[in-house]
Amino acid sequence: MRDRALTLKRYPDGWRGFFFESAAPPPPDLAPTAELRQGDGEGRTVCLVNDLETLIWVANLATLELHVPWPGRFPGDARRRGLRPGPRRGADVLDCARVALILRDLFSRLRLEGAVKTSGQKGSTCTSPERPA
Repeated sequence: MRDRALTLKRYPDGWRGFFFESAAPPPPDLAPTAELRQGDGEGRTVCLVNDLETLIWVANLATLELHVPWPGRFPGDARRRGLRPGPRRGADVLDCARVALILRDLFSRLRLEGAVKTSGQKGSTCTSPERPA
């Protein structure tokens, strides 16, 4: 998890319900944070859980799950692009797979390493080029 942006899945009312918190909860100065730029250029401050104290802090916020939606480490060594199938987009999961293969070949020619991440909820596929170490 070190230096990775986290989405917190919080259960403040116990088993009755949860919500995802993708921006760092206030006050963000209690935990290490990073600025994440989104596709539209907007930024948001995200949590980085790099030590035991921060892990205890997010647990105290009723965080039972930590999701790492951003495949790279900060400062920004990766870029994420979503390939989302759906009837409104006119693409199915096979279309997204074809585009992912095209991107993999492109990344390879640019000497970038691509990683694929899927999310079960919406079926989105993301590719993220990272420079190999």
